[in-house]
Amino acid sequence: MGSSKSLNKILTHPDYFDYDGPANYLTDQSGANPVIINSIKDTWFIEGEGGGELSELAERLEYPPEQLSIDENARPEPLSISQADTGLPERQKAQLKSVSPQKIGLLIVRASTVKTKPIKWIWPGILAQGKLVLLAGDPGLGKSQVSLFICATISSGGQWPVSGGTCEKGNILILSAEDGADDMIVPRLQAVNADLEKIHIIEAVKTDDGNEKTFDLSSDVELLKNEAVRIGNVKLIIIDPISAYLGKIDSHRNTEVRDALNPIIKFADEIGACLLCVTHLNKGSSGNALSRVTGSIAFAAAARACFVVTRDPNDPDRRLMLPLKNNLAKDTYGFAYRIELKDLSGIEITCVAWEPDKIDLSAEEVLSTQGGNSENRAFAESFLKEELKDGFEIPCKGLYERAEEHGISRKVLWKMKDKIGAKALKSGFNEGWVWYLPIDADNEDSQNTKIPEGSLIQNRNLGGILAKTESSHATFKETI
Repeated sequence: MGSSKSLNKILTHPDYFDYDGPANYLTDQSGANPVIINSIKDTWFIEGEGGGELSELAERLEYPPEQLSIDENARPEPLSISQADTGLPERQKAQLKSVSPQKIGLLIVRASTVKTKPIKWIWPGILAQGKLVLLAGDPGLGKSQVSLFICATISSGGQWPVSGGTCEKGNILILSAEDGADDMIVPRLQAVNADLEKIHIIEAVKTDDGNEKTFDLSSDVELLKNEAVRIGNVKLIIIDPISAYLGKIDSHRNTEVRDALNPIIKFADEIGACLLCVTHLNKGSSGNALSRVTGSIAFAAAARACFVVTRDPNDPDRRLMLPLKNNLAKDTYGFAYRIELKDLSGIEITCVAWEPDKIDLSAEEVLSTQGGNSENRAFAESFLKEELKDGFEIPCKGLYERAEEHGISRKVLWKMKDKIGAKALKSGFNEGWVWYLPIDADNEDSQNTKIPEGSLIQNRNLGGILAKTESSHATFKETI
């Protein structure tokens, strides 16, 4: 095979790299019109366009600026170490000539070529287009109902709680493994005034043999993508719970979870839909609140925002939706809601009813009050009864501080609050919470667990000061 400067120039062009054919005829397969090159005669030919000298083709090609600076001579000889010190840039340019674009390998983008774009919000500060969001919580607290409220709001262009802002209408895809469409999902959507025409429930995947199987994130994302394109304007995809659609993936293995999530996250980003995945909390009590999300840490790591649904420690009928993590916006506030019963033409169904005020509690603070053990709960119980006796209302903040001074965690204090029947209430619109013990509360079980004499000196005024002696402080810390 002959060679020429023109042929070398063509061979280094990014549009002409995949050649095959007889020894004397190299056919470019990368362009819309394959070019046939006679490397012996230094000629070229494109069907339907004609041909000519290779030098003529080389002159017609447009080269990137850095490509023009490449030496057209044969590959340079390796530089010595001393030469490399001063000639490295020239050497790098020369080496580019020997590198052809690859079909496999690294996918790299130069930062200067990236077109930046703003985050587009569906629910400002909560749900963003093209992002994965987790909604975690224990069973029975209304996670699925929160997700269906979100469905209804997007389908109808309704209002978000607290802020009162509205959203653009869009279509929704739902994967729900725990609730039936006819007796749970659709009635609950009706209860919150959803536009049912915009909500599409995926029940199963049809197989080649005519059977049905559960949707599998590791193999069926392309089917979901095709359906989303067919429907159009999909703004939300709900997977409830995410663990039911992992197929054979081990949900506790980080690598497997990431590999399973990446395709659907990429797909959601491509169509501008928020991917809302519902999951559960584990039973652990150690670590931070984010570690309570069940399964691999990869779930929480891949999500751009995480929210937890939990019971209000002060009111068992009240639920809180609190931020666990938010990589997209400044930490937002939480929300409170209750589960209400509605009658839909003889069908009783539950739905969420949001409160109008924002919640400033953190997920870390609330979850820390749930679970946990104490080596001497009886001592902590006595402390709380002594604080709250005679029915005085004691501000929570001061109570927490005094308990902490005596080695009692908030977690244990909340446990004792429920055990002795203490109550919590908000003392005023701009005031904090207070605890009190009703006069008729049963104090019989505390008779044998009195605080050691001299360890506490109380002031029975509202928000009274709790003091301690040095000796009793040390004893209490050792016991707790």
